[in-house]
Amino acid sequence: MFEQSKSESRQGKINQSYRKEILQIESNNMEIEAHQAELGKKTEERTRRVGTNPAEKIIEGSTDRLNAIPYDAEKYANISAQDQGAYREGFFEHGNRELNGKLESLTEERLKAIGYNDYISGIDMKKLPEEVRNNPYYNEGYLFALITVEKPKHR
Repeated sequence: MFEQSKSESRQGKINQSYRKEILQIESNNMEIEAHQAELGKKTEERTRRVGTNPAEKIIEGSTDRLNAIPYDAEKYANISAQDQGAYREGFFEHGNRELNGKLESLTEERLKAIGYNDYISGIDMKKLPEEVRNNPYYNEGYLFALITVEKPKHR
């Protein structure tokens, strides 16, 4: 009889151990499902904003920014909203990263022109990478636009 209760006691501990593991696995699965749902929402939002294949417009936007072409929303009024969103993302977000990465290779005149057109395009200097904000040639162009242009365009 004693042997039987010892065996039952072990069985109970084992079952309790398995229950804890099962609860932990179920908890992890719930966290994974919640994370996947969040990723799905983010993907849907990005797809709504920039479409399913935005690479061309993103590249075009960042290229325009580095070529010191001011952002002009009317220029792209006749394309889809997703393409407009992709171009904007390329011009503003990717453009910041591209500009920061190519800062050393750009000429003084190009940096001045980019700074000038960034002000005209409504880019807030506070949102730029620190290296760009501290570049004297970029600042010269940005400040020249600040002095000579009435009001920047709003994005």
